[in-house]
Amino acid sequence: MLGGSTRSLLQRQQVTLNSSGSSGLSKISTCSWVNCSEYFPIFISLLWVAGIFLHQGVAAACGMLYLYTRFRYFQGYALAAQGRLGPLYASAWLLWLLVGLAVAGLLAHFLLLPSSPWALAWPLRLLNAW
Repeated sequence: MLGGSTRSLLQRQQVTLNSSGSSGLSKISTCSWVNCSEYFPIFISLLWVAGIFLHQGVAAACGMLYLYTRFRYFQGYALAAQGRLGPLYASAWLLWLLVGLAVAGLLAHFLLLPSSPWALAWPLRLLNAW
């Protein structure tokens, strides 16, 4: 089984663009589509796990912020190559935040006894929201 980066590299090599008939915008949209398709399964998985096991509102807010940063990434990429870096780093930080939320929710779900009266409030205490 091929790793994710090897698989995406092979997919990128299979995509050929006719440079005489295509504009720079179509090349950008193809590259950005490949970039987005690499991260989308990770994002959806983390969003679901964080929403189910931790808190739906917090996961939804992180998801909306992630989608907004990806939107800004594509806008920045269309203007200049350096314009994409800020939103790219922000979306990476939001993915790491979703990883942390998902892990906290899974730990709270599987390590705490269900009979504990504060079992449902423990994930919120991690976020200092309680």
